[in-house]
Amino acid sequence: MTTCLRHCGAALIVVLAACGSGDQGTTPPPPPPSGLSLDVVGGNQQRGLTARPLADSLTVRVHTSGTPAAGATVTWATSSGQLSASSSTTDANGLARVQWIPGTGEVAATAAVGALPAATFNATTRVGGSCMLKPAPAIQRFSLGPTDYTLSLRATNALRVAVLFVDFPDAGATETPASLVNSVVTPGLQLMSEMSYGKVRITPVAFPTWYRMPKAITTYTWTTFAGQRDYLLDVLSVTDAAIDFSTFDALYVFTPPNGSKPISPTFNGGTTANVVADGRNFGNAVTFGIDSRQYGPAVLAHETGHMLGLVDLYAFQPSGGTFSGHTFKFVGSWTLMSNIFRPSHYLTWEKRKLGFIDESQVDCLDAPGGVEAVLTPNHAIGGRKMVIVTLDASSAIVIEARARQGLDANLCDEGVLVYLVDAGTAPGSGPAVVLGSRTTTTGAAFTQCGPWADGTFGVGPGAVSSWTHAASGVSISVIGVEAGGAHRIRVKR
Repeated sequence: MTTCLRHCGAALIVVLAACGSGDQGTTPPPPPPSGLSLDVVGGNQQRGLTARPLADSLTVRVHTSGTPAAGATVTWATSSGQLSASSSTTDANGLARVQWIPGTGEVAATAAVGALPAATFNATTRVGGSCMLKPAPAIQRFSLGPTDYTLSLRATNALRVAVLFVDFPDAGATETPASLVNSVVTPGLQLMSEMSYGKVRITPVAFPTWYRMPKAITTYTWTTFAGQRDYLLDVLSVTDAAIDFSTFDALYVFTPPNGSKPISPTFNGGTTANVVADGRNFGNAVTFGIDSRQYGPAVLAHETGHMLGLVDLYAFQPSGGTFSGHTFKFVGSWTLMSNIFRPSHYLTWEKRKLGFIDESQVDCLDAPGGVEAVLTPNHAIGGRKMVIVTLDASSAIVIEARARQGLDANLCDEGVLVYLVDAGTAPGSGPAVVLGSRTTTTGAAFTQCGPWADGTFGVGPGAVSSWTHAASGVSISVIGVEAGGAHRIRVKR
């Protein structure tokens, strides 16, 4: 053995391979070469989530009096959770690493090299919380907090929607009901199916007759709750004799295109709306105007989102006053609830609110700690979808991945999207705000997608790979891009 050590040098793996072939299986490992040391470099004393990768790899350094020992075999072990490997080999810098997915509580892992004293890593883990946010009382029914089902329909329920067509003494029909079903309803619900990963089950039932309303179109007001309610009551009064509404959950109502009805607002009256036909209360309805002919499928998907509990994420004056500034200054074109002119998937936060994303697809950091996660793109079915880091009871930072596929094909950028959600902020004032890597103020991308057109984080030339939230110290790093546009990230709170 002495001769072998002299010729093989300090690398323990070489000693074992060259000199151990004649030993019996029960022979203990030889002592390490004189001066060989094993040090913990990183990953000790972490806090994290049970059964989720810790933010930092467990890292050791093997060296001889400060000189890196490359090629040494490090054996890893833990009695709690899983390690990415049971052994690894040191690199040119004498470093070896593994990823640890620990169990619950105060847990430990070890690294060993031959007969050297093992290095120990300790971690504290806890089951992640729900990261649900508490809305302000004044906006509880219209917020990015938990959905109020006395107001909204449950998105994952099987729903039946009556599709109605009404015209007016001063605005007769010029289109066929079938053309509107084919251009607006059918493709709009296809968008809903794509965004929900097939979980939306809305069955539209069209009644292909134009029913004449009792008043001129210009006498109806859609921009107030009372005005829209009165309009819907008249719609039901002229259709109820011909239609049994007892099996329907909501209404889609089309009118002829008319300058007095440029938009397609949603009626959210909930269980107390008192818009009743055949014993059914219709607290949710969409009244389609001119924009449904211009941006039909996107309009239907946006307004249906309102029926299911989503709020507008573009900027406006809630009081109805004059608005100044960029309409999409908060989240740009990153969600259909902001920009219907360049539609994209709902944010993962919105999808989780609607029940399209399971809790098993969410990492919640609601206490100090960290996590490493591989996020599959928003549009893709399956995989981990988001990391949520709570800041207080009503706000959180959300991280998701986006790729130019499906409805997201027209995104101006792709990568890791970071945004702030505040359930205490009213619609129009920024309940969701992108925390971008850069702000776009001019050019084609700005014109098409708004100020956060290229605000993602990523890796590679020109990309911004890391970011720290100044107010909270929350840090986010993009480690790499994997198959299918998935992004590996590291988040610390």
